[in-house]
Amino acid sequence: MTIKFMKIADEYVGRAILVILRMFAGNRETPRMNEPARILVIKFWGIGSVTLSTPLLVKLKERWPRAEIHYLTLNSNAELCSLIDEVDCVHTVSLRSLLSFLLTTIATVWRIRKLHFDIVYDLEFFSNVSSIICFLSGAPERVASLNPRQTISHRPRLYTRTVEFREADHTAANFLRLSGMSGLVRFATFHIREGESRTTDALFPVVLNINASSLAHERRWGADNFRELAERLITVHGASIYLIGSADERGYTNRFHSMFHNSSTVTNLCGELTTNQLIQLIGESNLVVTNDSGPLHIASALNITTISFFGPETPKRYDSLADHHLTFYAGLWCSPCMTVSNLKTVNCINDMQCMKQIRSSDIMDQVDRFLSSIKETISERENRNFIGVTP
Repeated sequence: MTIKFMKIADEYVGRAILVILRMFAGNRETPRMNEPARILVIKFWGIGSVTLSTPLLVKLKERWPRAEIHYLTLNSNAELCSLIDEVDCVHTVSLRSLLSFLLTTIATVWRIRKLHFDIVYDLEFFSNVSSIICFLSGAPERVASLNPRQTISHRPRLYTRTVEFREADHTAANFLRLSGMSGLVRFATFHIREGESRTTDALFPVVLNINASSLAHERRWGADNFRELAERLITVHGASIYLIGSADERGYTNRFHSMFHNSSTVTNLCGELTTNQLIQLIGESNLVVTNDSGPLHIASALNITTISFFGPETPKRYDSLADHHLTFYAGLWCSPCMTVSNLKTVNCINDMQCMKQIRSSDIMDQVDRFLSSIKETISERENRNFIGVTP
């Protein structure tokens, strides 16, 4: 199924189902509860968003250490969820086709009802399907963020408690607030399975992600800009470049790789890595250079230095939270046009100037100063295990 089709189906078919279900919603008052036995967290879209949800998981596990935490997501995120220490069980639905989605969703709802969850946290900001599953779970406590800009919505009636989504806050902080507890954003630990290192001989390994998922290709910074930046990292900073991406991004990445004429300093790993291997590669790197997409948030969770590029979305909500990060964002009058209020859809009316006005020639000096300022930090990192990962 295409993302456009899924958005339309969720908006219209999902809304119709919500209208029916709200008649059975009953009392929305949150019941008083002792320590829950089972908790379900729902987050379908993206490895980045799943990663940003882990501070919530950490907080829930600290508060209720004996509770089982289950995670419901798309099957493409199953491996990532299985690597999160706080997650005890993963449930998935498939988007391979409409039929597979319907069958796996029905089976999942049936399984969830039999498990008798005490609390369900719905982390989707606008999905009607997640609201339906949350309600059908039968959990006595159902919690979600409420976006005040979505003026026509039947979703709130299906929850027992809603927390206002704050546009000025980082997404990880918005997720964390669902717990009802305050505190610093602390990412979960990834329990990776050790494999062969891809960066063993590299003096300055740099992971380069020129892609942005099919949710919004408009988030891509230009390939020519990335080429000039990569060449600068190689010639000035002695970098070894590792290209990453999913299997369906291989064509775009292969064309980019061909610009380097089979240079030994640029290794193309696009479509070759499992999620476990991707996390290991990022954890071994000194720097991640990326568009606004999932690898940025994995690097952030591992406290890896990042350089990132934003345009349709704002870094205010999705920037790296690593100790050292450099972010480029033009902040034009039309930005951001991709928000949780418009189903994360890019509605460009300005010829993608938000990305085009970030020119490689204008940022090189800033990149050089940034890397020079943290050179000592990078050197220290080479002598210790990377943060946020246990073998």
